[in-house]
Amino acid sequence: MTTYSPRRILTICSLAIATAALPLASADAAATPKSTLKLTITSAAAQDARSATLTCGPAGGTHPRAKEACAALTAAKGQFDELEGDVSTCTTEYDSITATATGTWNGVRVEWENTFANECELHGATAPVFFFD
Repeated sequence: MTTYSPRRILTICSLAIATAALPLASADAAATPKSTLKLTITSAAAQDARSATLTCGPAGGTHPRAKEACAALTAAKGQFDELEGDVSTCTTEYDSITATATGTWNGVRVEWENTFANECELHGATAPVFFFD
């Protein structure tokens, strides 16, 4: 019969507990999105606001085009002013609309706001990130 010292028993138990907890820690890390944003569109004329949540890594939230929005933000490295867009087909009517984004992108705090001349310019400049209405 082998006899173990209390120190060795404590070491073996500690290793067993730590090893058992590893899959739980990995599951929690995988379930937590890398990025969580609250996106809001506020119309000056209509005095209304619409909003959606966007999570990325994995894509989700209340945003109806979460995968596309996450892909666009990933390509822009999380920089809203760097989103690929085209406003050349928009009219020159003025109906100001403000877009805001708050939250985190890959662990970095985000607080972005921009006012556009109209909804066409907003969607043209930020597609598909603010397509949630």
